[in-house]
Amino acid sequence: MTNGQGNISSRIVPAGNGWQWIADAWRLFKPQAATWVLVFVVFLLIVLALGWLRPVGNLLMALLGPILFGGLMLGARACDQGGKLEIGHLFAGFREKTVNLALVGVFNVVASLAVLLLVGLLMGFGAGMGAMMGGMTGSETGPAVGAMAGMSFSMLAGTLVAMALSLPIAAAVWFAPALVVFRNAAPLEALTTSFFACLRNIVPFTIYGIAILVLALLASIPLGLGWLVLGPVVTASGYTSYRDIFAA
Repeated sequence: MTNGQGNISSRIVPAGNGWQWIADAWRLFKPQAATWVLVFVVFLLIVLALGWLRPVGNLLMALLGPILFGGLMLGARACDQGGKLEIGHLFAGFREKTVNLALVGVFNVVASLAVLLLVGLLMGFGAGMGAMMGGMTGSETGPAVGAMAGMSFSMLAGTLVAMALSLPIAAAVWFAPALVVFRNAAPLEALTTSFFACLRNIVPFTIYGIAILVLALLASIPLGLGWLVLGPVVTASGYTSYRDIFAA
């Protein structure tokens, strides 16, 4: 069953395909494991370097992420077609479709800032309401205690709101780089197509998410060294899920 979003069609796949994406990604990873690990380490070094520039670095990562991911999708396809993965694939997005990939990154930045702003406003409102309610008790410490209680509650509510809003953002961005580099999709078309493709396949994505969560816990046990394998496999699964849902 397919559904057209613009000129690009996606299909609904069985629930079990959520695990199959991981298994297929492992098959892409295994023959060139050393190169995949090296590429992932370089990617981590970029993330760590940007991490020193907080909060600007976080925004830069949100902006550059789709560009880097687009290049990795090209690398995963090369492996799928019997070719070789190269470190240069990590930066291939800077050589082609750069503008459209960057615009996907702009959406990522703006959406992330909007979520942070909303959470900040929610926390401020909660603290203010708590202080007001505390002041009504007539106690000298009432406003401070009320503000702390309101802040605690609003932090919990803000966390839940951030998680809820992050899911549709992640859905919009998940396939967007692949759609840009493989289908020459415009940024808005790539984002909306990705969102609806993920929404229509929410069941296999739920299976996929649970499996990744379990694997992430296991990968974190030996000093996090398992992420040297799981990281590349998760990256490759972005390609295998795209290949499956878009019949590529």
